[in-house]
Amino acid sequence: MISSVDYSPPFQRFLELPLVAQSAKAYSRGYQMFCPAHNDVHKRSLVFWEDDADGHVGICCFAGCTREDVCKALGIRESQLYRRGHDLPHRPALGAAIRTLDLLDLAVQKRIPPVVLIDAGVSDGYSWRPQDKAAIHNVVRIPYLQEDGTPYLRTRIRTAVTASRGSYWEGQEAPLIPYGLWKLEDARKEGVLWLVEGESDCWTHWLHAIPTLGIPGAGNTRVLQAAYLRGIKTLYIVQEPTPAYKKQDAGKQFVMGIIERLKEIGYQGEVSVVSLHETHGVKDPNELHQKLIGEQRLHEYAHELAKAIRAATPLDLAATQQVPLAEVQLRVEAALVGEHACQELYALAPLVAGLSLGEQAAMLALIRAKLNKDTGFSMRTFGRLLKDEQQRSASANRIHVSNLPDIILTGDIQQDASATLAALYAANFPPVLFVRQGQLVRCRQDEDGRPLIEPLNESILLYEMARAATFLHSSKTHAMPVSCYPPLAVARHLLAAKEWKFPPLRGVTEVPVMRADGTVLDKAGYDAQTRLIYQPHPELAIPSIPARPTCQEVEQARDLAWDYLAEFPYESQADAANAFALLLTVVVRPLLDLVPLAVIDATKQGSGKG
Repeated sequence: MISSVDYSPPFQRFLELPLVAQSAKAYSRGYQMFCPAHNDVHKRSLVFWEDDADGHVGICCFAGCTREDVCKALGIRESQLYRRGHDLPHRPALGAAIRTLDLLDLAVQKRIPPVVLIDAGVSDGYSWRPQDKAAIHNVVRIPYLQEDGTPYLRTRIRTAVTASRGSYWEGQEAPLIPYGLWKLEDARKEGVLWLVEGESDCWTHWLHAIPTLGIPGAGNTRVLQAAYLRGIKTLYIVQEPTPAYKKQDAGKQFVMGIIERLKEIGYQGEVSVVSLHETHGVKDPNELHQKLIGEQRLHEYAHELAKAIRAATPLDLAATQQVPLAEVQLRVEAALVGEHACQELYALAPLVAGLSLGEQAAMLALIRAKLNKDTGFSMRTFGRLLKDEQQRSASANRIHVSNLPDIILTGDIQQDASATLAALYAANFPPVLFVRQGQLVRCRQDEDGRPLIEPLNESILLYEMARAATFLHSSKTHAMPVSCYPPLAVARHLLAAKEWKFPPLRGVTEVPVMRADGTVLDKAGYDAQTRLIYQPHPELAIPSIPARPTCQEVEQARDLAWDYLAEFPYESQADAANAFALLLTVVVRPLLDLVPLAVIDATKQGSGKG
């Protein structure tokens, strides 16, 4: 324990703790050490530092342990991390006021353990001199390495935690390259590579042993080279959402740029677009990483990423590649003089469909002029093949715009309704639509933030249909299907159905409740076991509930609950016990099949029995 008569500052006292003194090693302006609150055998998951403002001890565990957890493991109280009234005044460290950015700032804000940044060669305390400007001191330097691990001429300079507020290049005379080339061998061993924008997402995935390559900016996708993708069979492209305050869709630009570049270099593997915003409500891998740390389930990162992969949009690069007009014309002319002209021309329909409308007209005129009428060739059949290919190509091209599935309306109400229902099921994650008392309902908040269950009407269902899919219909004036509003007839058809496969809903609770197996529902969201939505009130603050409480914790909880009833004038101990049992029944009711009826009696009014 820290001595109560020690006048040294809290940071010095913290350094002298036995566990800290044994394992702490200097890191940036602080220290790193093994976290004593969890099984941290292989990584130094804890950093601590002296706060510049008031001298308290800052603590960050990258596995999600709280300060309370760490202090308890060290045998101290949280209050001992702060200055006491008789401590000497805090004197900020020399240079604290002029520090721009350091590794500790970066590690804590991104929740990336120091070992990952050190392994990538990231350093701080660097002095960078922009061209024709004064030097900027104490910045972070992020080296870009080549495939063999040797430093490249270009280096990223960070003066702020957020790249948009302070990210620059040193060595701009050298061409851009992707970030993480020296780790491509790991990707080739697995045959899988993730493509992200920037460095932070690379650090996040490297921490979780996921092969990842960073593109230095949404508009710099041409840095991708065919040689980098040698041995890579599967690519996952992370598409970030567009913030409301930005007019340009950088996420779409990034994905489209990657796809065009993959076509140019002739990549032949599988490609999918992953939207973590759609599946988890986060912007990118680092936000998902931090979200799981906050929920204390960082170990489930790979599992959560697998969910995103299952919801990913696969791309067919070959379907959207256009063959030049000259090559198509040569193939058409060769088919016209072949022995099986009819079959060969039909086989060329996908190539002709990839041309512009004017070029298609030229090819059709060529076929009409030179084709022998005795071949059995049907221009109507050929036109239908062109239309089918154009619809398929249009569907593939629409993938770049949205991760929503396309539904091409056929006019068959059963078929269109089935396709729409499948899209609603796929989009219902996390659940928004439910079945309650034989009706479709959804749960939302009212203007005061309170939960509200409302039945689905035609308007609400049309809204949910638009969120779940992009609806298209064929048009006589367009070669490709065009977008349209979700059809009202389909919405009415779905509402009139007798049953659905949406999750069942019993109700909404704003406080934690017991499940039938004795566990506690204390995580916000829909719970399939209880069929309840736990939506805590914004002002509700509940401490963490231990899964296996100690005897002392059980006794403390009992005493706290009894305090609310202890002062009533009970006639006997049995009456007090029954009152306490009645209070607990409200909480443990799901565990019991039958409970006795309770009657509360009093000798006079105003006793509090109501």
